[in-house]
Amino acid sequence: MFAAFLTILATLSPISIAPAQAGLSTFYLNSKPGCYSFTVPAEDNYAIENTRYKLLFRGSCDDDHHIQIIYSGPIKTKNGSSATETQVYKACEAYYKKVVGTTPPTTIQNKKPYLRYWWPDAGLETLKYNNKIVCYVHQADKTYTNYAIMIGGY
Repeated sequence: MFAAFLTILATLSPISIAPAQAGLSTFYLNSKPGCYSFTVPAEDNYAIENTRYKLLFRGSCDDDHHIQIIYSGPIKTKNGSSATETQVYKACEAYYKKVVGTTPPTTIQNKKPYLRYWWPDAGLETLKYNNKIVCYVHQADKTYTNYAIMIGGY
């Protein structure tokens, strides 16, 4: 009976799991500078808005990826109060200028990478990650609807 089971098992197609799917995923607020994708492999035309973003898959910047994190760490605020979106943007803009060498675009264009950022959601994330920010760059399609695949890093 066991031999029959092994024979059947040997005829089945092997199931392969990409290394990132096998456990190399990272919660977005635990990410470190480097290149990441939202899917494995990085899917072209992954929507920018209303998609899953809290689970990232780290990879080489030489391979296809969706984003490059340029800063992940604390933001200074007065008296340790929670950071506002304006404060987060200004901090990330400064890191963008250091890495890319210019100001981030404010209109849709294809010449420079776009700047985006995350900070903790209200509630449990704020309790654990208070005033942690993640700044990242990415490319987009011509309508700024989907991420464009990036290859290489800054």
